[in-house]
Amino acid sequence: MNEVEVVAQLVSKARDAQAVANTYDQLQVDRVCAAAAWAIMEPARNRSLAELAVRETGLGNVADKIQKNYRKTLGLVRDLHGVKSVGVIAENAETGITEIARSVGVVGAITPSTNPGATPANMIINAMKGRNAIILAPSPKGYSTAALLLQYVYAEFDRIGAPHDLVQLLPSPVSKASTYELLRQVDLVVATGSQANIHAAYSSGTPAFGVGAGNVAVIVDASADVSAAAERIVRSKIFDNATSCSSENSIVVVESVYPAMISAMDAQGCVLLDDAQKAQLQAVMFPAGKLSPVVTAKSASEIASLAGIHRADNARVLMVNETGTGSDFPFSGEKLSPVLAVYRAPDFDAACQRVSDIYAF
Repeated sequence: MNEVEVVAQLVSKARDAQAVANTYDQLQVDRVCAAAAWAIMEPARNRSLAELAVRETGLGNVADKIQKNYRKTLGLVRDLHGVKSVGVIAENAETGITEIARSVGVVGAITPSTNPGATPANMIINAMKGRNAIILAPSPKGYSTAALLLQYVYAEFDRIGAPHDLVQLLPSPVSKASTYELLRQVDLVVATGSQANIHAAYSSGTPAFGVGAGNVAVIVDASADVSAAAERIVRSKIFDNATSCSSENSIVVVESVYPAMISAMDAQGCVLLDDAQKAQLQAVMFPAGKLSPVVTAKSASEIASLAGIHRADNARVLMVNETGTGSDFPFSGEKLSPVLAVYRAPDFDAACQRVSDIYAF
C-alpha cells in the first residue's frame, strides 16, 4: 500500500474508536486521561521509557528524562483536573450564550526526538480530554520510545475498556511522505519540533497548533541576587542537556552587575570562552550557519571536546560573549545544548531592547 492508503486505514480505525469516545461522560473521559498519564508516570515504566529514549536518540540523560516524564505529565493532569470538556461547559445568563464542547475528531501529532516520551504522552492526554482520537508521527529517532509508550497506554486502556485505536502510531519507518499525508487526512494537527515540521503543519490545509524553536532570554539587572540567579539559570540550562523549549539560550546582563554575575556563573561551573575558542565552537555548532545535530542535547564537556577546547573539559555550561542578533550571530538563536550566549547592556531599557531583538530573530 502507498502512504495515502496506509494513513487512510489508520484514520478510519481512529474514527471508529473516536465514535466510542464521543459517547463518554466526563467521568469516563477523565478516567481515560488518567490511564494515559499512568502509562508514563508509573515508576518502572517511566524508567524504561527514559532509558530507551536516551539509548535510542543519544539525546539528554536518563535521570532528567525520568523527572521530565513524571513532572510534565503530572503538571498537565493537574491543569486538566476538574475542567469540563463534555457537554455544557459554561452558561452566561447576561449574554444568553451557552458553550457546548464538541470533539474535533482525529488529531495528527508530530513529536520530536528531544522528548520522545513526555511529548507524545502529553499530546495523548490532551486529545483524550476532548474525546478525540490521536495518531502519532514520531521522529524516526524516537520511534521505539513512542511504540513502547503505546504498549503501556494499551495496557491501561484494557483495564478500563477503552479502545486501543484511540491512540495509534504511523508504521515504521516514518517518512516525510507518510507524515505529510497524515497531516492532510486528520481533523487537527499538533506539531512540536523542527521549523520544517512546523511549516509543514501550517501548510497542510488542516487546522494546526505548532510549537517550534525555543529561544529563551533572561535579563539580570541590578536588583538581582546574582548567586541565586546563576544557580537557577544553570540548573535550568543543563536539565536534560538543554532539550526543553524553556531552557535559557541567552542572558542579558546589566553592566553594573556584569562582573559579579560572570563570577557567580563561574562558581556554578560555567566557562566563558575567549574569542578564539568561540570561533572553534561556532565552527562545530554552526557549519554553514545552521545548528548541527552533533551537538544537540550533548553535555558541555562533550561539546568542548568536539571543538577541541580542552580548558572546558569539565564545564557544566559553555558561555560565549555575543554582541548582535540575527543570522550573522548564530549564538543569538536556539542552541539545544548547554551553550549560553552572554550579552552586556548599559541599563535595563537597553537589556529589554536586546531581548526584543533576540526574539525577533
